[in-house]
Amino acid sequence: MIQTKSTGSQQTKSKGNQLVQIITKTKPLPLWVDNLKYNSEGKSILNKFNKQFKGITNIEDTTKYEPNQPLAYSNVPRVLGYNHDLLKQSGGKVRVLSPYETVWFMLNQPELIPELKHTYADTNSIAIYPNAGPNEELRKQVVEGIFGKKLGNLKIPYIALNLKPIPADNEYGFTFTGTDFKKLEPAPYLTKDQKVICKNGTLVPSPDQTKGIRVWALTEQSGLRRFYQGGDDDPYAWDDDLLYSNGSGRVQLIRDPNGLAKNLELLLI
Repeated sequence: MIQTKSTGSQQTKSKGNQLVQIITKTKPLPLWVDNLKYNSEGKSILNKFNKQFKGITNIEDTTKYEPNQPLAYSNVPRVLGYNHDLLKQSGGKVRVLSPYETVWFMLNQPELIPELKHTYADTNSIAIYPNAGPNEELRKQVVEGIFGKKLGNLKIPYIALNLKPIPADNEYGFTFTGTDFKKLEPAPYLTKDQKVICKNGTLVPSPDQTKGIRVWALTEQSGLRRFYQGGDDDPYAWDDDLLYSNGSGRVQLIRDPNGLAKNLELLLI
Protein backbone atom coordinates (compact mmCIF):
# COMPACT_ATOMS: atom_id res chain seq x y z
CA MET A 1 0.00 0.00 0.00
CA ILE A 2 1.07 3.62 -0.51
CA GLN A 3 3.29 5.00 2.20
CA THR A 4 1.81 7.82 4.27
CA LYS A 5 4.84 8.65 6.38
CA SER A 6 5.36 12.37 6.70
CA THR A 7 8.65 13.97 5.76
CA GLY A 8 9.77 17.05 7.67
CA SER A 9 10.46 20.20 5.74
CA GLN A 10 14.09 20.27 6.85
CA GLN A 11 14.68 16.76 5.52
CA THR A 12 12.92 17.68 2.28
CA LYS A 13 15.19 20.64 1.78
CA SER A 14 18.40 18.84 2.68
CA LYS A 15 17.90 15.51 0.93
CA GLY A 16 14.99 15.80 -1.46
CA ASN A 17 16.68 18.37 -3.66
CA GLN A 18 19.95 16.58 -4.21
CA LEU A 19 21.02 15.72 -7.73
CA VAL A 20 22.76 12.39 -7.28
CA GLN A 21 25.28 11.08 -9.80
CA ILE A 22 25.54 7.37 -10.40
CA ILE A 23 28.93 5.88 -9.61
CA THR A 24 29.91 2.58 -11.16
CA LYS A 25 32.73 0.32 -10.03
CA THR A 26 35.15 2.12 -12.30
CA LYS A 27 34.01 5.72 -12.87
CA PRO A 28 31.19 8.24 -12.48
CA LEU A 29 28.74 8.46 -15.35
CA PRO A 30 26.70 11.38 -16.75
CA LEU A 31 23.49 9.89 -15.36
CA TRP A 32 21.52 11.28 -12.42
CA VAL A 33 18.45 10.59 -10.30
CA ASP A 34 16.49 13.30 -8.51
CA ASN A 35 13.01 14.52 -7.62
CA LEU A 36 11.08 16.93 -9.80
CA LYS A 37 11.25 20.19 -7.86
CA TYR A 38 9.49 23.53 -7.90
CA ASN A 39 12.29 25.33 -9.72
CA SER A 40 12.15 26.78 -13.23
CA GLU A 41 11.77 23.30 -14.73
CA GLY A 42 9.17 22.01 -12.28
CA LYS A 43 7.18 25.24 -12.21
CA SER A 44 6.87 25.21 -15.99
CA ILE A 45 5.83 21.54 -16.03
CA LEU A 46 3.30 22.03 -13.21
CA ASN A 47 1.77 25.18 -14.69
CA LYS A 48 1.30 23.51 -18.07
CA PHE A 49 -0.29 20.46 -16.48
CA ASN A 50 -2.60 22.49 -14.23
CA LYS A 51 -3.74 24.61 -17.16
CA GLN A 52 -4.81 21.45 -18.98
CA PHE A 53 -6.61 19.97 -15.95
CA LYS A 54 -7.87 23.19 -14.36
CA GLY A 55 -10.73 22.57 -11.95
CA ILE A 56 -10.55 18.77 -12.13
CA THR A 57 -10.52 17.44 -8.57
CA ASN A 58 -7.63 15.18 -7.55
CA ILE A 59 -5.76 15.93 -10.77
CA GLU A 60 -4.99 19.65 -10.82
CA ASP A 61 -2.36 20.22 -8.14
CA THR A 62 -3.10 23.50 -6.34
CA THR A 63 -0.44 23.00 -3.66
CA LYS A 64 1.48 26.18 -2.79
CA TYR A 65 5.03 24.97 -3.22
CA GLU A 66 8.08 26.83 -1.96
CA PRO A 67 11.06 27.38 -4.27
CA ASN A 68 13.01 24.15 -4.87
CA GLN A 69 10.53 22.05 -2.87
CA PRO A 70 9.97 18.59 -4.41
CA LEU A 71 6.59 18.27 -6.10
CA ALA A 72 4.41 16.00 -3.98
CA TYR A 73 1.02 14.25 -4.20
CA SER A 74 2.03 11.67 -6.77
CA ASN A 75 -0.81 9.91 -8.58
CA VAL A 76 -1.19 8.36 -12.01
CA PRO A 77 -2.46 11.29 -14.14
CA ARG A 78 -0.13 13.80 -12.49
CA VAL A 79 3.03 11.75 -12.84
CA LEU A 80 2.26 10.57 -16.37
CA GLY A 81 1.40 14.13 -17.37
CA TYR A 82 4.67 15.48 -16.00
CA ASN A 83 6.52 12.56 -17.57
CA HIS A 84 5.09 13.27 -21.01
CA ASP A 85 6.12 16.91 -20.98
CA LEU A 86 9.59 16.11 -19.64
CA LEU A 87 10.11 13.47 -22.32
CA LYS A 88 8.90 15.80 -25.04
CA GLN A 89 10.99 18.83 -24.07
CA SER A 90 14.15 16.78 -23.41
CA GLY A 91 13.88 14.39 -26.34
CA GLY A 92 13.62 11.47 -23.92
CA LYS A 93 16.66 12.41 -21.86
CA VAL A 94 14.69 13.36 -18.72
CA ARG A 95 11.82 11.18 -17.56
CA VAL A 96 10.07 9.53 -14.65
CA LEU A 97 11.68 6.29 -13.47
CA SER A 98 10.30 3.10 -15.00
CA PRO A 99 9.63 -0.08 -12.98
CA TYR A 100 12.86 -1.55 -14.37
CA GLU A 101 14.90 1.51 -13.38
CA THR A 102 13.24 1.66 -9.96
CA VAL A 103 14.08 -1.98 -9.20
CA TRP A 104 17.63 -1.57 -10.49
CA PHE A 105 18.31 1.30 -8.11
CA MET A 106 16.59 -0.44 -5.20
CA LEU A 107 18.79 -3.47 -5.81
CA ASN A 108 22.10 -1.79 -6.53
CA GLN A 109 22.18 1.79 -5.26
CA PRO A 110 19.06 2.57 -3.18
CA GLU A 111 20.81 5.54 -1.60
CA LEU A 112 20.60 7.33 -4.94
CA ILE A 113 16.79 7.58 -4.83
CA PRO A 114 16.11 10.75 -2.81
CA GLU A 115 13.95 10.21 0.30
CA LEU A 116 13.34 6.58 -0.63
CA LYS A 117 12.47 5.43 2.89
CA HIS A 118 9.96 8.19 3.51
CA THR A 119 8.08 8.63 0.25
CA TYR A 120 6.19 6.80 -2.48
CA ALA A 121 6.34 7.46 -6.22
CA ASP A 122 4.35 6.34 -9.24
CA THR A 123 6.48 5.05 -12.09
CA ASN A 124 6.03 5.90 -15.75
CA SER A 125 3.94 2.74 -16.14
CA ILE A 126 0.56 1.22 -15.40
CA ALA A 127 -0.12 -2.49 -14.99
CA ILE A 128 -2.65 -4.15 -17.26
CA TYR A 129 -3.91 -7.56 -16.20
CA PRO A 130 -5.50 -10.14 -18.54
CA ASN A 131 -8.90 -10.30 -16.81
CA ALA A 132 -11.66 -7.69 -16.66
CA GLY A 133 -11.73 -5.67 -13.46
CA PRO A 134 -11.37 -2.17 -11.99
CA ASN A 135 -10.77 0.72 -14.39
CA GLU A 136 -12.11 -1.36 -17.25
CA GLU A 137 -12.92 1.66 -19.40
CA LEU A 138 -9.30 2.76 -19.21
CA ARG A 139 -8.02 -0.79 -19.69
CA LYS A 140 -9.98 -1.07 -22.93
CA GLN A 141 -8.80 2.34 -24.12
CA VAL A 142 -5.17 1.47 -23.54
CA VAL A 143 -5.17 -2.06 -24.96
CA GLU A 144 -7.54 -1.61 -27.89
CA GLY A 145 -7.65 2.13 -28.50
CA ILE A 146 -3.95 2.93 -28.16
CA PHE A 147 -2.12 -0.32 -28.90
CA GLY A 148 -4.65 -1.97 -31.21
CA LYS A 149 -4.80 -5.31 -29.41
CA LYS A 150 -7.86 -7.33 -28.40
CA LEU A 151 -8.58 -7.56 -24.69
CA GLY A 152 -9.64 -11.17 -25.14
CA ASN A 153 -6.21 -12.06 -26.46
CA LEU A 154 -4.38 -11.04 -23.28
CA LYS A 155 -3.06 -14.12 -21.50
CA ILE A 156 -0.48 -12.52 -19.19
CA PRO A 157 -0.03 -9.10 -17.55
CA TYR A 158 1.49 -6.20 -19.46
CA ILE A 159 2.77 -2.80 -18.53
CA ALA A 160 2.06 0.32 -20.58
CA LEU A 161 4.79 2.96 -20.42
CA ASN A 162 4.79 6.68 -21.16
CA LEU A 163 1.12 7.25 -21.87
CA LYS A 164 -0.33 10.74 -21.73
CA PRO A 165 -3.39 11.64 -19.63
CA ILE A 166 -5.95 14.02 -21.14
CA PRO A 167 -9.14 15.44 -19.58
CA ALA A 168 -12.26 13.34 -20.09
CA ASP A 169 -15.90 13.42 -19.05
CA ASN A 170 -15.85 10.15 -17.13
CA GLU A 171 -15.63 8.96 -13.52
CA TYR A 172 -11.87 9.53 -13.43
CA GLY A 173 -11.68 12.98 -14.99
CA PHE A 174 -9.10 11.75 -17.49
CA THR A 175 -8.31 9.09 -20.04
CA PHE A 176 -5.12 7.97 -21.75
CA THR A 177 -3.77 8.73 -25.19
CA GLY A 178 -0.67 7.49 -26.97
CA THR A 179 2.63 9.33 -27.37
CA ASP A 180 5.79 9.01 -29.44
CA PHE A 181 7.35 7.33 -26.40
CA LYS A 182 4.59 4.80 -25.65
CA LYS A 183 5.41 1.13 -25.14
CA LEU A 184 3.46 -2.01 -24.25
CA GLU A 185 5.64 -4.66 -22.66
CA PRO A 186 4.81 -8.21 -21.50
CA ALA A 187 5.16 -8.45 -17.73
CA PRO A 188 5.03 -12.17 -16.84
CA TYR A 189 6.72 -11.36 -13.51
CA LEU A 190 3.33 -9.89 -12.47
CA THR A 191 1.53 -13.22 -12.58
CA LYS A 192 2.16 -13.55 -8.83
CA ASP A 193 3.94 -11.89 -5.91
CA GLN A 194 7.62 -12.67 -6.33
CA LYS A 195 11.10 -11.26 -6.20
CA VAL A 196 12.53 -9.94 -9.45
CA ILE A 197 15.91 -8.96 -10.82
CA CYS A 198 17.04 -6.94 -13.82
CA LYS A 199 18.15 -8.81 -16.91
CA ASN A 200 18.74 -7.52 -20.43
CA GLY A 201 16.88 -4.29 -19.82
CA THR A 202 13.76 -5.78 -18.28
CA LEU A 203 12.48 -7.39 -15.07
CA VAL A 204 12.44 -11.17 -14.69
CA PRO A 205 11.62 -13.49 -11.78
CA SER A 206 14.64 -14.06 -9.57
CA PRO A 207 15.88 -17.66 -9.86
CA ASP A 208 16.72 -17.43 -6.16
CA GLN A 209 13.66 -16.10 -4.34
CA THR A 210 15.76 -15.16 -1.33
CA LYS A 211 17.36 -12.47 -3.51
CA GLY A 212 15.95 -9.59 -5.51
CA ILE A 213 13.19 -7.03 -4.98
CA ARG A 214 9.68 -8.26 -4.27
CA VAL A 215 7.02 -6.88 -6.60
CA TRP A 216 3.50 -7.22 -5.26
CA ALA A 217 1.11 -8.36 -7.99
CA LEU A 218 -2.59 -9.15 -7.98
CA THR A 219 -3.91 -12.65 -7.34
CA GLU A 220 -7.07 -12.18 -9.42
CA GLN A 221 -5.05 -10.74 -12.35
CA SER A 222 -7.73 -8.19 -13.18
CA GLY A 223 -8.13 -4.61 -14.30
CA LEU A 224 -5.77 -1.71 -14.80
CA ARG A 225 -3.63 -0.79 -11.79
CA ARG A 226 -1.05 1.77 -10.80
CA PHE A 227 2.59 0.63 -10.60
CA TYR A 228 4.43 2.48 -7.90
CA GLN A 229 7.36 2.32 -5.53
CA GLY A 230 6.14 2.28 -1.95
CA GLY A 231 8.97 3.89 -0.05
CA ASP A 232 10.93 1.44 2.08
CA ASP A 233 8.44 -1.21 1.02
CA ASP A 234 8.61 -2.99 -2.33
CA PRO A 235 7.04 -1.91 -5.64
CA TYR A 236 3.30 -2.54 -5.97
CA ALA A 237 1.18 -3.27 -9.04
CA TRP A 238 -2.20 -3.92 -7.44
CA ASP A 239 -3.79 -0.59 -6.42
CA ASP A 240 -6.87 0.35 -8.47
CA ASP A 241 -7.21 3.91 -7.06
CA LEU A 242 -5.40 5.91 -9.71
CA LEU A 243 -6.15 9.30 -8.13
CA TYR A 244 -5.20 8.82 -4.47
CA SER A 245 -2.27 10.92 -3.32
CA ASN A 246 -0.73 12.38 -0.20
CA GLY A 247 2.10 14.69 0.77
CA SER A 248 4.70 11.93 0.88
CA GLY A 249 4.36 11.33 -2.85
CA ARG A 250 7.27 12.30 -5.10
CA VAL A 251 8.07 12.47 -8.80
CA GLN A 252 11.31 10.54 -9.25
CA LEU A 253 13.30 11.37 -12.37
CA ILE A 254 16.26 9.98 -14.21
CA ARG A 255 18.41 12.39 -16.21
CA ASP A 256 20.09 10.39 -18.93
CA PRO A 257 21.66 12.67 -21.57
CA ASN A 258 23.58 9.85 -23.28
CA GLY A 259 20.95 7.09 -23.22
CA LEU A 260 22.92 4.93 -20.79
CA ALA A 261 19.88 3.65 -18.87
CA LYS A 262 18.61 1.36 -21.63
CA ASN A 263 20.44 -1.52 -19.98
CA LEU A 264 21.56 -0.52 -16.52
CA GLU A 265 23.10 -3.90 -15.72
CA LEU A 266 25.93 -3.12 -18.15
CA LEU A 267 26.95 -0.13 -16.04
CA LEU A 268 28.18 -2.44 -13.29
CA ILE A 269 30.49 -4.45 -15.53
